[in-house]
Amino acid sequence: MEFSDGTPCWMQVNFNDLDSGTEFFRRTAGWEIPPGDPDLDGYALASVSGQPISGVWPIPAKESQPDGIDVWLKVSNIEDALERMRQHGAEVQTFDGEEILTVMTLGKQALLIDPFGAWIGLWEPITFPGISIMMVPGSPFWFEHMSPDPAAAAQFYADCFSLDVVNHGDEYWTIQVPGSGSDAYGFSFPRTPEDTRGTWFVSLLTSDLDRSAALVKETGGTVVEEFTEMEDMGRFTYAATPAGVAYGLWEADLSDMEQ
Repeated sequence: MEFSDGTPCWMQVNFNDLDSGTEFFRRTAGWEIPPGDPDLDGYALASVSGQPISGVWPIPAKESQPDGIDVWLKVSNIEDALERMRQHGAEVQTFDGEEILTVMTLGKQALLIDPFGAWIGLWEPITFPGISIMMVPGSPFWFEHMSPDPAAAAQFYADCFSLDVVNHGDEYWTIQVPGSGSDAYGFSFPRTPEDTRGTWFVSLLTSDLDRSAALVKETGGTVVEEFTEMEDMGRFTYAATPAGVAYGLWEADLSDMEQ
């Protein structure tokens, strides 16, 4: 798949308990997850129909952090993108003192915290572009940035990557690649007013929301059982892994969409 600069091209699920975390997504989303690569500290590629859709990372015991999902944006020149985001107020992180890490022959990566407190990754592909398949059950369907100031967050990413902001009323904003006419990702308020730090939220596609919700509960996760009807956009609900990682389940009609 091809991705425009500044749009999500990859996701990564971070687990403290790798076995239970991978088993959860195998059962509930149909992910194929092989053993991790020892050369990459156990990092593995989760796939759907044999096509990579997410990274899976076992959090080292020495690192105290909760399970979570990270999002990566595609860039053509990671040095330039890093500097633009720094100038717009993002805080650049380092890997053993280095801001940019070359991952074998796959690509270059950088990590930042945006002005709203959300972690965000940058990915300049060399041989690995990122997500290889979408619009199939189990794959990422929609990416969303949640913060107390979604309008400002949308403008931040638009300014960093020369993208367009589209307002959908008082509650929702989206980003579009100029001239595309289609939304690339969204910006919204957090689910509760107590959430003051920005976060990224990923929704997975499902062909049967009722069945997917039941699988989540059977596998120890939680799900909001009152589904949101989204007119011609399908049905949606919030779910969470047993460790509390929030994500979405989206049942959509793809008959008019191209993969």
